[in-house]
Amino acid sequence: MGAITSIFDKIATFNLTIDSIAVSVRNYNELKNIINSADTPVRLLLPYSPASKQREGNFIAIGNLAGITWQITDRLLLKPVVQGAGLADVTGDLVNYIADYIEVIRSNRKLTAQSHIVSWNMAIGIFKWNEIDYFGVDVVLEIDEYISS
Repeated sequence: MGAITSIFDKIATFNLTIDSIAVSVRNYNELKNIINSADTPVRLLLPYSPASKQREGNFIAIGNLAGITWQITDRLLLKPVVQGAGLADVTGDLVNYIADYIEVIRSNRKLTAQSHIVSWNMAIGIFKWNEIDYFGVDVVLEIDEYISS
């Protein structure tokens, strides 16, 4: 069996801050339809990527070893767009968040005994959650996992 739940749990432990304030996280099994502005900043661990492509898997020519490639989106919702003075008000925080996230990835490349981060994409933008627009960052992590059957 794969380690996808352990992979999500490990990503949920990433310690990230904005202006020295810890960013809370909601794992895939803790997502809620409504995010109150008081709950932000918050990270949402989503079991899909914005590209929504299918997950890849293959057998490796070494015994019964199989490889799976996962894509997990770690979406930061910083605050609703209607709060503050606009993008100029949040750009510094979002750029610093990306820099901090890269350092966390470098320190946590190996997520489980059989999985590791192979690549990532990061994008600052405006993201909708339950019809509310938020300033935020999408981090799409590509993770290779190897399992034996």
